[in-house]
Amino acid sequence: MSEWVVRIEERLRTMGLEPLPTKEEEELPETERFQRGQMYRIPTTHGYMDRDFNDVYKPSKVSIGPWYTWNMGVGLKLSSRLSRYSKGREVKEACLVHLLRRSGKPLESYLTALTEVIDELRDAYGGLDLQGDDTQSFLEMMLLDACFLLEFIYTMRYFKSPSADANSVNPIIMCILENPEEMKCYVRDILLLENQVPLNLILLEKLRMVGNGGWGSVSTEGDRIEFLKVIAATFIPITRVPKIECMYSEFKHSLHILDVYRMSLVHHDFEGENVDKTTPQAKKSQSTNIPTATELHKIGIGFTVSDSTSLLDISFRRKTIKLPAIIVDGSTKSVFLNLIALEKLRKEVDKNEVTSYMYFMGCLVQVIDDARLLQSRGIIVTTLPPFEVTQLFRRMSKNITLGHESLDPECIETLKMVREKFNKLSNEWRKDLFQTYLKSPWAVMSVMAAILLLTLSIIQTVYTVLSYVRPK
Repeated sequence: MSEWVVRIEERLRTMGLEPLPTKEEEELPETERFQRGQMYRIPTTHGYMDRDFNDVYKPSKVSIGPWYTWNMGVGLKLSSRLSRYSKGREVKEACLVHLLRRSGKPLESYLTALTEVIDELRDAYGGLDLQGDDTQSFLEMMLLDACFLLEFIYTMRYFKSPSADANSVNPIIMCILENPEEMKCYVRDILLLENQVPLNLILLEKLRMVGNGGWGSVSTEGDRIEFLKVIAATFIPITRVPKIECMYSEFKHSLHILDVYRMSLVHHDFEGENVDKTTPQAKKSQSTNIPTATELHKIGIGFTVSDSTSLLDISFRRKTIKLPAIIVDGSTKSVFLNLIALEKLRKEVDKNEVTSYMYFMGCLVQVIDDARLLQSRGIIVTTLPPFEVTQLFRRMSKNITLGHESLDPECIETLKMVREKFNKLSNEWRKDLFQTYLKSPWAVMSVMAAILLLTLSIIQTVYTVLSYVRPK
């Protein structure tokens, strides 16, 4: 028995709870699997994922998984010592003690259960080289992280709820949630790509630890759907949570919490048309670059908010671009850059929906007036100054250089239709100008004479002002 186990059980004894005898655990369901190498690290050279944004990839309050908890050596080999001062360890241990006290199960039984899947857990991080005491430390880390995430998620669910009781809230997590700025930091850290653990590990811990601890089990598909809903509702407003039960075939393959969050943003739970009935389909060879929001607005193209909350619900009909509302705050940069990094690294993602959305917004928002225009239409919801919003979208989208085959096809089609309509309206504007003012040689001469007279008037005014400022 390790010193860490002894220390945790001693804390339980001081709380008046003796650990129960180890019981033989139930066999793992066949559906529990950990995909190899799916807990990604962002490489040093990673294309448009700019490492100038180092702060958006690293945790500030709590480290989850081995990438920031362990002192990493060369490649995937771990050092022989777990950093006892890894971020959030004290909070995680307090969460573990609270959960053990509630469930009434001994700590050793959970570590034994995790030992059965140690190889799968190691493979999920690309094959960690565990030597000597590394294995025990790795199991302790996985147990602490899964326990912390469960306690955080479910305490968030019952936070300030009238039905909350001692079994549904964790006092340690409650202290964090009662401080809004502290809570935002923890939520941000949980949504970092390099700060993830396999979702099946959380489900496994929920099945083994929390089954008798007040949260129920995840042994059925319905239980798992409810659990995924809880995860989604923890990080996005409840009104924006998609109907996961209708899309469970997609959600059940989620790798981790960040992946669940991503799928909640790009769900297909909406009805819409991208095709502008008044505009012929754009040619495939046409550029997908479009003018900014203010340039489009000047030419007669309007903006409105989509009915859906999905980032995919972007459409263009009758000279109006529909876009989903997006809340922009201090964590937006971190969340979206980590989502873009996930799409870049995960081979199974072929449409890059979040990247496509950010590319679209990057085209629209280039100057302060663009941000103000979209904010006035309710598309950008923020308390940040327009300058900061503009800089945010420009910096996040400036290095997106994906080919058309890597962008969402519907997004590409919408971009092409907007470009075609802009070109058409621009040509009509020039045509009207020519027909109104430049139809005959006399009209051309009149316009040129007017321009000349205006220029001479300006020069005369300048000289008049100078004569008063600098008299002879």
